[in-house]
Amino acid sequence: MTFKVTTVWEKQLRISYPISRFSLSDNGVLKVATPRPQEPRSYNLVHLSLDGIAEIVAKISVETMLKLELNPDSDLASGMTFNDYYFFRQGTKTRFKPEYAFISRDMTSSLPGGNLVATFTDVSGESFSIAAGTSTGELLWIENLDFAPTAIAIAGDGSLYAAGYQSGTVCLNDIQNRDLWRFGQEHPITSLSCSNTGFFTAYGTASGSFGIIEVHGKRVTAGVVPGKIIDLSISGTPGCLALIYQKSSDISKATLSLIGGDGNVEWEKTTDLTFNGVSLSSSGRYLATSQQGGMVSLYQIENISMFAISQQGLWRETVQTAVQQNNYSQALKVLRDVLEHNSTDLDAAKMLEELKMTYFQKLTQNIGNISTFEDQIAQTELLLTALKDLPENQELLSVTVHQQDAVILKLLFKSDETEEITEKERLLRLAIHLDEGCMEARNRLLLLKQKLVDKEDDAAAACEAAGDLQGALSALARAQEVMYSNDRAANIERLEVKKLFVTGMAEYDAENYSEAASLFKRVISLQPNHVEATRYLNYAERFAIDASESNDPMKERFRFLE
Repeated sequence: MTFKVTTVWEKQLRISYPISRFSLSDNGVLKVATPRPQEPRSYNLVHLSLDGIAEIVAKISVETMLKLELNPDSDLASGMTFNDYYFFRQGTKTRFKPEYAFISRDMTSSLPGGNLVATFTDVSGESFSIAAGTSTGELLWIENLDFAPTAIAIAGDGSLYAAGYQSGTVCLNDIQNRDLWRFGQEHPITSLSCSNTGFFTAYGTASGSFGIIEVHGKRVTAGVVPGKIIDLSISGTPGCLALIYQKSSDISKATLSLIGGDGNVEWEKTTDLTFNGVSLSSSGRYLATSQQGGMVSLYQIENISMFAISQQGLWRETVQTAVQQNNYSQALKVLRDVLEHNSTDLDAAKMLEELKMTYFQKLTQNIGNISTFEDQIAQTELLLTALKDLPENQELLSVTVHQQDAVILKLLFKSDETEEITEKERLLRLAIHLDEGCMEARNRLLLLKQKLVDKEDDAAAACEAAGDLQGALSALARAQEVMYSNDRAANIERLEVKKLFVTGMAEYDAENYSEAASLFKRVISLQPNHVEATRYLNYAERFAIDASESNDPMKERFRFLE
């Protein structure tokens, strides 16, 4: 069945980064970042609705980023700089960083799940590592690698991640880094994409070959396009894959392709404004692209062939496999998609109702019989996830709300009992994770963060008064990681300038004039109107020239000028 693709809108925007794989919601809302006028390194996060209306929903500020990932269904954003990975939420930012210096290579994040997988090298660029963490900055694990991944991707719910290599190998692991499968083919991997639940993983290669692999490691779709695949995105079913490829004979153009479940190209569009990002909504209803030059486009896709599963009955095997893996969310998703494309399929309708009942009974059979508090938390998370799958089940809603309220109340009580700041913060963040609208937990966390930053700000002031500029900068940096402030950022810049100038004067007094001149130049680059730095830069450069032209001592020549 051929795809019917309709352009919903095209907009010329000053977007700062290519769109990311999960930046398009299932209702056609796209999230992008645009630079804020006259505010360096600051960005507006903008929702573009189905009717093309733009709405600014947040602002972030950070040093120069290499990559930014967004999701319209989440207030989380994630970004990568040269040597840091960040999560942003409600004007604050949290840094995820292993305990040593590194150079970042790539990152992928699940939003709103809040998990991140990143690859990086040591400062020498000789060894490679991969690590996973959470939006709270927690490091889940880190592993050294023999070879650097050429592509990484994560499931939308953060449960699984995939890595691809130059050798053509693709691996799928859970977020705890346990191996699920390893798939080998002959061409170097250039791009990966996981579906929302991770049930399907799509890969693209340097030679143009591509494939879709289901959660057990079996390839269900394969094909080839005439160029290097530079980005791709898969829907929640194997019936739709969007990819961008570029021919080596003409790198000034790129082609956007939609691939059917049989691996054949169903629709294409080539443009001189090179595509650099693609996002396919979970259901495959909408497709968004970004191009060099700032063009952003939204397309609607109709009549998707569900990998011919409704005609051939292949959906039964897919549903049964998902149920065997306790992945009821994916099983329900497949059945609903089948019925959307074939509403008269009575077998699918009957199986859907039976699966809803089985899922609900499985969820509620142990309610009230769980002994440990950790298990109660896990059960609450499970119920909240299930409620998204069964929103019409009022009994499930009642059970979930009751369980949620009880667990959150206990978390708040435990946070009052402990004096350990880290544990108190963990408990409050967990309460917010279970209920993002829990204002009591948010207010307590805000007060806690304010106490922490006040303590660090006071320590910074004391260090500066004692002449310990590095100590002051370290304290302010710790405060910024907890709660970002523009005023504090200005204070950090002031102290950095002051430290550079003091260090420059120390080199000047030690008659290391070349080193002193270099430091004074750095001061002036940060603060062009720094009178003293300009003055001593002139002295230092003159002394350095004189010293290079003569072996006679020159240190007293201009001393009277000081």
